[in-house]
Amino acid sequence: MGVCCLGLGMYKRALNLATQALELQPSLWQARLVAANANKNLGDKAQWIIGLKALFELNPGLPDVRMEYASAVMNSLGDAKAAREMLKPLLKDPKYTEQAQLLRLMSLLYDRPAAMSASLLSSEIIAYANSYLNITPDTASTYDRLVKLALHDFNASEYPPKKEGKRRVGLISALFTASPVFFLTIDALERMVADGHELVFLARSRRQDWATDKLKNLATAWVDLTPYDAPQIEALIKACNLDELFDMAGWTDVQVLKALASKPAPAQYKWVGGQSCTTGLKSFDGFITDDVHTPKESYKLYTEPLLSLGNHYVHYTPPPYMPEPRARGAVSLKTLKDKGQGHLGIIANPVKLSEAFLKVFSGTLKSLPAGVRVSLVDQRYQYTATKQRVIDALGSQAEKVEFLHPKDHPEFLEILNSFDLIVDTFPYSGGLTVCEAMHLGVPVHYYQVERHLFCERHVLSHLGA
Repeated sequence: MGVCCLGLGMYKRALNLATQALELQPSLWQARLVAANANKNLGDKAQWIIGLKALFELNPGLPDVRMEYASAVMNSLGDAKAAREMLKPLLKDPKYTEQAQLLRLMSLLYDRPAAMSASLLSSEIIAYANSYLNITPDTASTYDRLVKLALHDFNASEYPPKKEGKRRVGLISALFTASPVFFLTIDALERMVADGHELVFLARSRRQDWATDKLKNLATAWVDLTPYDAPQIEALIKACNLDELFDMAGWTDVQVLKALASKPAPAQYKWVGGQSCTTGLKSFDGFITDDVHTPKESYKLYTEPLLSLGNHYVHYTPPPYMPEPRARGAVSLKTLKDKGQGHLGIIANPVKLSEAFLKVFSGTLKSLPAGVRVSLVDQRYQYTATKQRVIDALGSQAEKVEFLHPKDHPEFLEILNSFDLIVDTFPYSGGLTVCEAMHLGVPVHYYQVERHLFCERHVLSHLGA
């Protein structure tokens, strides 16, 4: 019952049921896993991490527990390399190969060995898509009853008929909140509505905030796809009678990619949201990009037709709580060294601090005078293990670094505004964070390394390099 409630988004009920089950049978690991994931979805990620770690230490041989903890090690504790090591036993288990291989490939986007080229990684991603993203007739028939139930609920809803002469545009994502999807696309979405298009938001999450409200004001319809898997998603997209669909989920939601593999909309485009590299699918009519993100020599890395918007593929819109930019003048690493003072920062998901990046950054720290304050900023630095990985990698230079974990986005932006300079990560580059820094007039330093994949070239595109 707890598992069902978790799948339906009834997280408090799932946590209560799991807690009751553990009182009756403390050794029931499934209940501990449900409790951990319920805490995660309720926003208590600290308890989620603690619960998963304890569960893994008690049951390291359980594949479900190992898979879940490996995901947490990468996505919350920021250690892509450690996550890959944990996945190795699962890659040989037919029941877990698909899920383990996906997490392995995503970990390589953040921190891949020097011997692995962008071309090889892209080839592996395309091979994964060919093997796992297509819904076979057998798979679809397994879900036939669930598909009929989903369509029954949809047909019973108040979904509006399409108006004559209007184009109906679908947008699918779990990030219809104050996220990169919102900040980088809201300007274009408002213009679509002004031009007479109807927008249908296919929401893969029930999280809501002020940005959700703004998007709902643009919506002709808002369809909740949270509880569904690929076959139901595919059927519901068809039922929406769309003219075109923009995928804003990408590799963050493999169920959506599976649904889109059969092309349920007449025209499909990949845009912001999990847009780190090719989807490996041939069902897309376009991969929205710009000339900097995808120079001609990178075309071979994509299965989708590349639709370049010229100089930039998105437009950044700041939130209403964006602070006033602080006067700082032209600042570089050299000026910080010459002045002997200032504030240097890294504003990135800790998993983007790859082994190679930390090695180079350690050298940068060594060259900085003691008067330069250095801050690493992300909510995930509340976890001791996340900080410790960085400390271990920086060695003796770690004493120059402080870790900040802002409680919310407004506080994050205030901290960003205090910097004189930020350092961008590699291979996975900053996206929204670079746009935010530019808006506040904070200069961005990036290292001269090879950059081939879409996610590796964000900083070049946003800075117009």
